[in-house]
Amino acid sequence: MAREFSRLAGRYDRRAVIQKRMAHQIMQTLTEQEVEAREIVEVGCGTGYLTQLLRDRFPDARLTVIDLSDKMVHFARQNVAEVKPDTSDIRFIVADAEAVEWEKERYDLIVSNATIQWFNQPRKTIATLVDALREEGFFLASTFGPDTWQELRKLYYEELREDGDLMAEWDFDCARSIPDWKQILLDAGITHPQSAVCWQRKEYQDCREFLGTVQYLGGAFVFGQDRFWELREPAVIRLMERYDRAYRQNGGVYATYQLVRLFGWKRDGLEREYCVDRV
Repeated sequence: MAREFSRLAGRYDRRAVIQKRMAHQIMQTLTEQEVEAREIVEVGCGTGYLTQLLRDRFPDARLTVIDLSDKMVHFARQNVAEVKPDTSDIRFIVADAEAVEWEKERYDLIVSNATIQWFNQPRKTIATLVDALREEGFFLASTFGPDTWQELRKLYYEELREDGDLMAEWDFDCARSIPDWKQILLDAGITHPQSAVCWQRKEYQDCREFLGTVQYLGGAFVFGQDRFWELREPAVIRLMERYDRAYRQNGGVYATYQLVRLFGWKRDGLEREYCVDRV
């Protein structure tokens, strides 16, 4: 996975429109929850888009940002330095967050944008991250809900899977449910874990552009990490043609994304209000 993201790092920002929206939703939640932080961890910093937003929101904080792709971290360091050349307030780490031994009860805020779905051991990893939070620390992660790419899923199951071709290996049901994620947070030590959900349609020129974007943003998450797909495969060509006919909008096609935020305070025992995006 690190190799794949490193290969795509230079072109990632141009494709990551949805991830940038998710980053701003994260900042919205931090404002609504009145989170203050001096020590922050960002898990899966990518090219540093959320890193810079956090830096602006918490100008006196120290940030520890981590990504398993060395090229992603390189671009993150470069991008934040363009805004503020002195990056001594940020510690950049190239590592797998699931393998790091985090110092316990050190951080005020742990945040992650569109990353936790990649965890091989989400229960263990999130529990370890929550252990690294101070009492009254805040955990916030965004991810994709099971309604993401519902058009592609519908078309696949209803029209293509019956063909019995190689695309039977595609897995559209690997996204965890929101209740499952909230239970993971609760078990990890987050008191009253909450969720905020919204659905957004993203328009593309055609299905080929849509699938190309999926590929650039790590499409193995859905299509199986051991077998990626090629746009030239006959089965995929048939899929694209049917998609282009079925989901037209404004001269192009659309795809639905279910954007989920999961958050809560560490064992503070208080009921806190939260906002759920309206559809």
